[in-house]
Amino acid sequence: TSEFERLVGVGTTTALDQTFRFNDQIGRVASEFVMRNPAQVRKSISSVAKIEQPAVSLIRTAEPVVALDAVLARIDGWAESRGAPYSVYVLARYRHELDLLKKATAGGRSGRYSRLSAVKFSTVHGAKGLEADFVVVAGLGEGRHGFPADKPVDAFQELFLPPRESFPFAEERRLFYVALTRAKHRVFLLYDAVSHSPFIRELKGGGYPIVENDLLGPIVQPSLPIVRCPRCVTGEVRPKSGESGTYYACHRFPACRYRERGCGTCGDMLLRVGDYAVCSRPSCDGVHLACTKCGAPMERRSGPHSVFFGCSNYGRVDLIEQCSATQPWRELPDAASLRAARRSKS
Repeated sequence: TSEFERLVGVGTTTALDQTFRFNDQIGRVASEFVMRNPAQVRKSISSVAKIEQPAVSLIRTAEPVVALDAVLARIDGWAESRGAPYSVYVLARYRHELDLLKKATAGGRSGRYSRLSAVKFSTVHGAKGLEADFVVVAGLGEGRHGFPADKPVDAFQELFLPPRESFPFAEERRLFYVALTRAKHRVFLLYDAVSHSPFIRELKGGGYPIVENDLLGPIVQPSLPIVRCPRCVTGEVRPKSGESGTYYACHRFPACRYRERGCGTCGDMLLRVGDYAVCSRPSCDGVHLACTKCGAPMERRSGPHSVFFGCSNYGRVDLIEQCSATQPWRELPDAASLRAARRSKS
């Protein structure tokens, strides 16, 4: 509809700029998110319901079934205390994301969540035009079957589609807007701290009015520090598990193949501070020089004539990942001062 007059002819536009469904805090997040695409049709929606606190909650969890149970139990408690027969929609980008959640919560809907008027499950596409008091969005992963869906389009199929928009995931952003705006009171977004949607990364780092510590307990993963990939810059370094144990790699693999072994003292994730990398574990004093060539931490090496720093990627089996950079030996700053410098910058 953004090119209606060019494609169809002269027309008039009527702005539907007031909503009686979602409150202004949900509206702030949803509208700002979709409007970050400069090509998006500009619109300003006013919400009748005004509240003071953020109404979009981000829940870090590797156990979406358990997390959903906790969220539904909380809403059920609100329904009892406020005497309101609240309804809930559980949404996901793909139907297969809903199957396990639906099966796991089936027993609780007649017992533990008995005060809820309805708990329904739907894809985001299927929920267009619908609404509920609360919305829980699951399946917020990344990649081919994530949200946004990062699927290659068949060349023949592309002939029948509208021209691609230059802004990344433009259509998926509009779909995410649909997910957020199905709720009247609050939206809960369930995501894995290790592997999650770029939409979640944007909400966390984009200045949006959100809540990140709405639930507590063992189901909530610890917050991982944001460590930009030294190689591609756009990706983030995150923990991975392989045959040789835990290592750290760019989340954009295989587009970016950067990886490292972590702190040489304790093995935890390293945080970049200027030319150095300091261990993310507060109790560890691990400090490493960062390789100026590939960004990996450098290690102490001994040669026939002196001690020097050598890149930890030296001797890798993967020839593309090998790095033979060296630097002269020098004293490294202490971990406490580097952590303090990183905190001051953030």
